[in-house]
Amino acid sequence: MAKGHNDKRAVSTTRGVKGGYMFDAPEGTEVPTDIETPLPDTWTCCGFISEDGIKEAVDKSSSDLKDMGGDVVDTYSESQKETIAVTLIEIASEALSMQYGHRNVEERDGMIVVDHNWGRSDETRAIVFELLLKDGRRWRKVIPAGKVSDLGEFTGSSTTVAGRELTVTYTVDESGSGCKDYIEALPAEEGSLEGMTLPELRSYAQARSIDLEGRSLKADVVEAIRAAEGGEAR
Repeated sequence: MAKGHNDKRAVSTTRGVKGGYMFDAPEGTEVPTDIETPLPDTWTCCGFISEDGIKEAVDKSSSDLKDMGGDVVDTYSESQKETIAVTLIEIASEALSMQYGHRNVEERDGMIVVDHNWGRSDETRAIVFELLLKDGRRWRKVIPAGKVSDLGEFTGSSTTVAGRELTVTYTVDESGSGCKDYIEALPAEEGSLEGMTLPELRSYAQARSIDLEGRSLKADVVEAIRAAEGGEAR
């Protein structure tokens, strides 16, 4: 019997956490491994992102292996990279540093000074996104090492918010991972088997003459009930 079922609660838009949702820190900064741990002062908010939100992409390159008759018998990956694109819309030191490089942006005498010295802009940063799904479900996207690999055109006019799209390419670690997502799981549905305690499950099964002999763990009890009811009970 196939597991799971369609769940409208899992269909969602994506929003940033109010007050700040894109943060960066110097390469090598310890990154969070959960949703709960607050980011320390090492991290800096990069400012507002445009209404286009975040756009994550995977670019894979593969080749076919063919037999002597020209038929494809297998494929193999030649290269792959993962990127995330955002449009920063604040004219502030933090957002400008992501675009031009942190060594090229400084504040002095009441001014932000931006040096377009692209030879000093190549840097790797740790990046964290603090996101929200429907019904307040939290989502933390953690990129331990990312490098700005592409800059779009800067847009500035009287009718368009000033900003620039930038693309960050993930740098993979020794295990091949470039990013980790920490997403709050959906709570058990009210009245679902997972939402019941073990005694409640046993009473539920007894009322329906479902045999639970040899089943002591909650997961095993749920499995037995589902099997007995043809997978319909949730």
